[in-house]
Parts: sequence; structure tokens; C-alpha cells
Amino acid sequence: MSPEELLGLGFSKELVVLIISALPILELRGAIPVAINLFHFPWYYAFLLAVIGNMIPVPIILLCLNAIVRFLSRVGLFDRFFRWLFEHTRKRGTIIEKYQRIGLTLFVAVPLPVTGAWTGSLAAVIFGLKFKHAMLSIFIGVLIAGVIVTCLSLLGWVGAVIAGVGLAALEDSCDTTIVVACDHPLITPGFLGSLIRCLRRHDSAIVPMRADRHYALLAAYRVSVRRYVDANLKARRYRLVDFLNDCNATMIDIANLCDDAVDRGVFINVNEPTTYEQALDVLGLR
Repeated sequence: MSPEELLGLGFSKELVVLIISALPILELRGAIPVAINLFHFPWYYAFLLAVIGNMIPVPIILLCLNAIVRFLSRVGLFDRFFRWLFEHTRKRGTIIEKYQRIGLTLFVAVPLPVTGAWTGSLAAVIFGLKFKHAMLSIFIGVLIAGVIVTCLSLLGWVGAVIAGVGLAALEDSCDTTIVVACDHPLITPGFLGSLIRCLRRHDSAIVPMRADRHYALLAAYRVSVRRYVDANLKARRYRLVDFLNDCNATMIDIANLCDDAVDRGVFINVNEPTTYEQALDVLGLR
């Protein structure tokens, strides 16, 4: 369910941010960009709401997880699920096992899909950390993650590129990342496939374009372009065109990128409920 749909149900914008930040996987890394870039909240208000929402499930997990697991594990399906979940969390949480409270803070502080308050809380239970120690470590980690995501959200296109390239760089086998802006939610497998296929060995980036407009936040980048982002930041050059010129990005007309008319829906700029409805009408999805 999208933020617009939640608003349509009568939820306030503040409550939508709290709900998103309390959800696993999304957490505050999903809530802060929505609050700042979609709802146009001041950064400090977005930060505060996201931190509060992200902390809501933490004490529940820390205090109730063992009882919930014991009760549900009587069913074979749940027992297999919890075994897989604990094993997966144990592998991801080696830094917590080694450094305990400091490791838990660092684990939560990195705003990645496989880390965060939810996984940190699971790991704290698995490795037997005391409640008060786990709560404090997770809270500090959430604050740090909130600062990182807030800064990236305020940086706009620069933050989006840094986040995308940074996430890809954390995976040893990955040399390419796809950057997608939050106001282009109609991404399709066909678009992603055609974008990747156009990226040749010598290309540093593939950026779709139409007429004079570049879609740099719907593009594929090599991880190596990070040095151009750093150089532009140091020189206080914040124009997107400067970055694209520096990294010698390859421009490709969207007519040559997507054959399927539905796939072209990804280029519809959705910034408010009315444009979202228009996009659904254009794509025949409503």
C-alpha cells in the first residue's frame, strides 16, 4: 500500500511516516525520504517522526520474541521459518556477537535492507543481550542511521547516487547499481532489463533521455562513478549536468530503451496523488 493510499484512508501524513518507519525492511530509510521529499516536512520533523516510529517495535521484539517463537514453533511451518530466520540473522550479526553493544549500534546504524532496528532486535535476543543494553544500543544506531538517511534525502540527486553506489559497493561481486527516484514508482521488469542490457563494458553510466531532459535518477551506474560524486561535492558543484559530463555518461533515447508502451510508464513523474491517478489511467491499471 502506497503513502497516497494510506492518506486516502484518512491517515494523517504524520501517522503514515510513523507506520512506514515501524515496518520491517523499510524502517526509517523508507520513511524519511517520504517525509522530506513527498510530504515536504522540515528535516528535523521528519527525523523525529521516523526515529519514534522505528523504535516502536523494538521493545516488543526484545520482550516478547522468545514467547512468540515458543508458541508458534509448535506448527511445523513456523518452526522451519524461525529456524531459517535465526540462522540468517546469526550470520548477518557476527559483528554483534563479537563486539556486543558497540557491534549492535554499528549494525543498526548502517541503513541497509539487511540491517536496522528489526534485525538488530532479533540479533540482540539471539545473542542474549540484556534488554536495557539492547534498547540503548539500538536507539543510538537508529539515531545515526536517521542522520545518514536525512542527509542523503536533503542532498537530492547527489544523495540518491551516493546511496545507490554505496549500497552496491558493499557487495563484493557488484560493480553496477541502478538508481531510481521515489517519484518514479512505476518501475517494471522490462525497463530494468533493457537498461541493464544497454550498459556496455566501457560505459560508466547509462542515462535515459527524451528531447533535452535527462532521467539521471532512473539510470544505471558503475560503482566507479563514486569518485566523480566525491569530486563534485568537494568542489561544491551541485549541478546534475556537471556530474554527468564528468563521468562521461552515455545518453540513450527512451524510444530505443523500451519497446513496450507500458514500460514507458516508468518515466511518468509522480509527485502527488493526482499525478499518480493520471499515471494509472495512462497505463490502464485502474
